[in-house]
Amino acid sequence: MIEIKRFPSGQFLAFLERDILKRKTEDLEPENMLDGKLGFMWLIFGTCRRDREIQWSNHKYERNRVVKTTLAKADYRWSSLIKGKDVEEKIEFYHKMLDEEAKRRGGVVLDVHHPQ
Repeated sequence: MIEIKRFPSGQFLAFLERDILKRKTEDLEPENMLDGKLGFMWLIFGTCRRDREIQWSNHKYERNRVVKTTLAKADYRWSSLIKGKDVEEKIEFYHKMLDEEAKRRGGVVLDVHHPQ
């Protein structure tokens, strides 16, 4: 079971972006990702894909950088990983891959707290 027990901070998202840059393209395949990272990526891409606003506004720039970095790296080094003719289709395609892997592993538990 993938559990997300805390709200991702801008600092964490910046770390995630740097970590993606260091990884080999093959590591971006959902089945190769650690549970915690898979869960965060699922949340980030899912939020972009559905255009939901779950009060990430303080970290929107950092979240978008994670998405952009992931798509750019996959496109540059191994274009068969993420399919789609534009960014929206690529986000949707990658989110579907992440979602399928999350379900295969037993789902994702979200416990996201944001200030009222």
